[in-house]
Amino acid sequence: MKTRAGISKRFVIVIASLVSALVLILAVAFNQVLRSNHSIINRTIVGGHERLLLGRGEALARALGQRKLAKTAELAREIRSLCRDQADFLHAVIFTRTADENYFRAAEKIQQDPAVETGIARDSVVRENREAGYLKKGLFEPAVDPVIHLSKGVYWQNVYVPFSLGKKEVVLQFSFSAAALQAALNEYSAEIGRMKKIVALLATALVIAVFGASYLFMHNFTLLIDGLSASIKKASAGELDVNLNAGADDELMELATSFNSLVGGMRELKEREKTFEEKEKILSELENRDTLGDIFKFGVTLLKENRLDDAAALFTTLTFLKPEGFGSYFNLGVIYARRREYGKSIDMFERALQANPGNGLTIQYLEKIRKLQYGDETTGDGSPA
Repeated sequence: MKTRAGISKRFVIVIASLVSALVLILAVAFNQVLRSNHSIINRTIVGGHERLLLGRGEALARALGQRKLAKTAELAREIRSLCRDQADFLHAVIFTRTADENYFRAAEKIQQDPAVETGIARDSVVRENREAGYLKKGLFEPAVDPVIHLSKGVYWQNVYVPFSLGKKEVVLQFSFSAAALQAALNEYSAEIGRMKKIVALLATALVIAVFGASYLFMHNFTLLIDGLSASIKKASAGELDVNLNAGADDELMELATSFNSLVGGMRELKEREKTFEEKEKILSELENRDTLGDIFKFGVTLLKENRLDDAAALFTTLTFLKPEGFGSYFNLGVIYARRREYGKSIDMFERALQANPGNGLTIQYLEKIRKLQYGDETTGDGSPA
């Protein structure tokens, strides 16, 4: 039976196409994972920042409520006085209701940063067109507008807080700086973009390498088949003795050597492909570890700045992305300890010990937190109860 080299070529092309398709599918799947993680981190960071803004707005309203104010002008003066030294406070507007519940009047305007341009003039009547209706909502409960506004290079977010001014209900709109939040989002988005480019380049390079290796393999295979065919023709033409001895006949030894070389070449090619795939896998893991490392460092920075809510949200997300991570559980234990949530703190430190058994620092923290939670109970003679 004749065996044609064309059949082998088609087989190699099919295998190369399948491998390339698998590489592309993995690249697309990895990009989807990056996009999902990016969305989760964005929601976590933005949500934490909104909670901070709500706390700031409510604190200002409570402080103003203690002044027993009755006029909007007095309220505006007190807002200026309270917020004069707050660097992140940029702007405020005092809205009063009109006869039409859909419209509000900007009774007073406090402009701390001239770069913030809201387009609202003093004594102007405004109506919110968006479905969210933050002015209406602000009459009953504090609310944060999730939109980050930009004017002359300054980023800010608005907080709406209800306030009782004598017998009149007003809405206080506070504008706080969102520069740090926007910088964090931009930095993370840029990192995700770089990761996507790297994945695309690696996938392209791998596909080219697969087809290049396949072409070289088919070319060498054809040469070997041609050599084998020539040797068989020489033997069939009588150039070899009938009792051909592989150990004595030079031409048969050359044929055996060619066959062994072919097998050795195929084995070497497979080893090279395996090594190449292992290197690609290691590189991918390193790239992913670097990205999580950057997120972890950002969480440590938030913890050092005592931004406990933001840091807790970030480290909690990292425990989902990397459940075996010691550092995330340890830092969550520290955060809950600072919040005096000792039960949660103990749970986090115990999980950290599971990830890194025998860690001395974690054990010390656990002992301190347990003493803070339960007290150091002793009997009358000083021995443990």
